[in-house]
Amino acid sequence: MNKNTPIERQILNVVVRTAGFLVILIVLSGDIRILWSYLFGLTIGILMFIRMASTAKKALGLSKDKVKRYRVGQYLIRYIVYGAALWAAYTREYFSFGGAVLGLLTIKIGLVGWALWRTVNNFYVSKFKPYLEPDKSEKKGGEEL
Repeated sequence: MNKNTPIERQILNVVVRTAGFLVILIVLSGDIRILWSYLFGLTIGILMFIRMASTAKKALGLSKDKVKRYRVGQYLIRYIVYGAALWAAYTREYFSFGGAVLGLLTIKIGLVGWALWRTVNNFYVSKFKPYLEPDKSEKKGGEEL
């Protein structure tokens, strides 16, 4: 059984929240083609992300000579699958190309948004939190504020 690390669980949580938000927006738009295309692209994106994680884990156990060839081979396989998914979305009339692209980019959108949020949050905590906390040295009637 493969146990997820805390960072993998955080990434999964971010992707699920981002995907859920985008699905709600697409459903509100009312175009079912975009929804199916988005779900198709999202499925391919998630599977390729999992494949990339397993590639990185396997590459850690290989020698330096074999790592480069293995990594480049896996990289090419991923991009061939991405190309095939986009070609299928472009040529089929029941798919929307834009929806498939959005689905493929959902993981990246979620991770970049998460990184920006953490950066802003860390900046806020480091700069403004001391001013917002009550002063613990002041006491009123024997009780802390």
